[in-house]
Amino acid sequence: MSIDKLDTTPLQRAGGARGRPRSAECDGAILDAAWRLLEQVGYLKLSMERIAQEAGVGKPTLYLRYSSKAEVVAAAFLRNRLHRAPRPRGDLRADIAAQLDHIRVVMDGVGMCLLGTCLVEEDSAPDLMRLLREHSLRPGRQILRDLLERARRRGEIAADGDIEAALQMAVGAFYATRIAGDPFPPGWADRVAAATLRMLGPPAG
Repeated sequence: MSIDKLDTTPLQRAGGARGRPRSAECDGAILDAAWRLLEQVGYLKLSMERIAQEAGVGKPTLYLRYSSKAEVVAAAFLRNRLHRAPRPRGDLRADIAAQLDHIRVVMDGVGMCLLGTCLVEEDSAPDLMRLLREHSLRPGRQILRDLLERARRRGEIAADGDIEAALQMAVGAFYATRIAGDPFPPGWADRVAAATLRMLGPPAG
């Protein structure tokens, strides 16, 4: 899936598609409000009522778009993780590093706390984990996969390079550092990008 085709529409209620077009400003206010509240109170204390109040909209307006706080939060995460991801610039190593830096910025704040909540509460709140996996975590990884697959087609990396293993290593480098509580050293993303490309290997010949 191309990053250009990712949006929050699949997370919004289908019943709101008829009638007047939705306000993009209102949509943005809702998702910004949900993200701020996640930072302030966390997922468990979040409610649809608080999101509506923070966004300055009525609850009917909110429920027209989303049926639950899990859907709002997943849409907010989608917006911050994917819609604001850096666009490729044509330098493979720099593009990988830019994506890794973006993962760090998003996940090192609200994202990591939210993911921790999802894992702890997965049995009681399975919808949130499912929505995050389907609409953010997997598509987010697809951005890196697309970078590497395009590079392979251009002959910039080995034709038989293990892209899936490279993805696991690159994304896992963030979690390994973050969970260990170690600071991210200067140039962390560039070093991981370089290691990822060494793992994949240069093109033959």
